[in-house]
Amino acid sequence: MNKRFLSLDIARAIALILMVVYHILFILNFYSIKVINVSSGLLKGFGVTIGFFFIFIVGISLYLSYFKRGKVNFSYYLK
Repeated sequence: MNKRFLSLDIARAIALILMVVYHILFILNFYSIKVINVSSGLLKGFGVTIGFFFIFIVGISLYLSYFKRGKVNFSYYLK
């Protein structure tokens, strides 16, 4: 049976939701639907923080995958 980490799944869901929110704001600004300055200030920090959070979660997932298998099998990931 595949043991999952609930806290990691919740963190992934939060990161995904925040990434979608940021990209919606970016698209609204890009197509001039709503002028929102996403390239400076609080929203830039929001985007950078989300990106860091997303990459951090990926790193934790890769570490746990490595720890579970004991070695890295790249063919497993390249299916």
